[in-house]
Amino acid sequence: MTHFPPYRFDSQDRTLWRGAAQVPLTPKAAALLACLIDAHGSSLSKKEILAAVWPDTHVQPDNIKVLVSEIRHALGDSPLAPTYIRSVGRGGYAFVAPIVIPDDAFAAEGLRPSLAHTFVDRAAEIATLKALLEARGTGLPRLGLITGDHGGGKTSLCEAMLRVFRRAGTARACYAQCSARELPQEPYYPILDALLRLDRQHPGLVPSALAERAPSWLALFPQWRGVNGHAAGDASADMLAELRDAVAMLARDLPLVMAVDDLQWADGETLRALMHLGQPAGDSRVLIVATCNEGAWCAGPDARRRFSAAAGLHQIPLRPFTRQQTGEYVLARFGAGPIGALSAMVHVITGGNPSLVAAVFDRLVERRLITQVSSGWRREASIEAVGRSLREALSDVVNRQLEQLESHEREAIDAAAAVGFEFTLAAVAIALRCHPDAVGQVLGPLARRGQLIVADDIEATAPAPADAYRFRHAFYVDVIARHAPLLRQRAFADRLARWRGRPRRVAT
Repeated sequence: MTHFPPYRFDSQDRTLWRGAAQVPLTPKAAALLACLIDAHGSSLSKKEILAAVWPDTHVQPDNIKVLVSEIRHALGDSPLAPTYIRSVGRGGYAFVAPIVIPDDAFAAEGLRPSLAHTFVDRAAEIATLKALLEARGTGLPRLGLITGDHGGGKTSLCEAMLRVFRRAGTARACYAQCSARELPQEPYYPILDALLRLDRQHPGLVPSALAERAPSWLALFPQWRGVNGHAAGDASADMLAELRDAVAMLARDLPLVMAVDDLQWADGETLRALMHLGQPAGDSRVLIVATCNEGAWCAGPDARRRFSAAAGLHQIPLRPFTRQQTGEYVLARFGAGPIGALSAMVHVITGGNPSLVAAVFDRLVERRLITQVSSGWRREASIEAVGRSLREALSDVVNRQLEQLESHEREAIDAAAAVGFEFTLAAVAIALRCHPDAVGQVLGPLARRGQLIVADDIEATAPAPADAYRFRHAFYVDVIARHAPLLRQRAFADRLARWRGRPRRVAT
């Protein structure tokens, strides 16, 4: 684990963490970050980066810029005043943040070394997933979809599931994350990523299966050409049938579990392939488990409805923490003691969202309202004083998300907040004086990330307008309004008042 507070990077799993929350990164972005961290203290040229991140594969050098932009966005870094990644020469980059040793890192972060406390009381969901894997018989689900709000613990549930299966030795397990980008994506990218990760765990297993059962898929992996004497075949007329045969072969001696995270970003080809793999079959030893945020999907407005209607799909809605679960989180993280008295207040202000619960406590630790001493954890102020600081702590969480936005994204979010908790692209377009399609190009990706806003047409009894959105929490609107530039707010209010046909209320 590499520590550069307030972040840490797990080089083995290639995951980025801030406090108790995982920061999403696509696999290639994580690979580039690992490469830059390994070279800490020196810069890497464009050629060196291409060789490290895309070995044996020819890609356009501009891909490096895309990944660096993604990493900077995840870290809240600025290219003009970089804290973590600095541009060097022509296309080169260097990791410039100071790296600290683990003991110093945990002291600086004020957190326990173990991340086990971030996963609380999901035994029922784990049992459901185990039952799906162990089920036999035609018509039984082979495809699970974990749904819920952003930060609701879906990824943590998948990771816990994979750990359970790996430790028990009851299944092979692999993980893939869909790329969080609106640009056209490589077809089947998450599936290719999952197969590569499975090969790293079991060298030679995947290329052998593809060579025997799916030569057109083998052709997508240049590094495996000539495996077992097989040449890469041409594109098959039925790649999905080939894939199903190859995956069945991979699960011949031990069941296979494939977890695919953030399915809302998946391309249409990947969705069709997963639905094909998940079709009920009496002899199936394969379980596909995917996660998704609430809201629209990148593959189109009807993509989620089509996927949800797939044969053999079992949906697992992940609800926010109950008050009891929030208390269990506090007990697991801080132990028995005075911090437990805060759990009820934190539950109310966060709505039980696991990532917000963790983030609010992170801010309380950062502000030293909660400190660690030799005997455990203690409050440095009364319950009432800490309670008054909770809204400020939550404001800090929202502001850090806002600081990661590009200027045009922040302007669109400010305009959306001027409309209200629920809003449409048309109303935001009036505030911004632009076309609704242009607003959709900005707010659509933000809704798929699910951090600030979500599409508002999933759970409604009657379908909402296609351009309907809402903020994740009414509190977000207040925070955004408090920090938006005053002149901008006035301009938005004027335009919206004229559009609604009533005079604007003038602030005094």
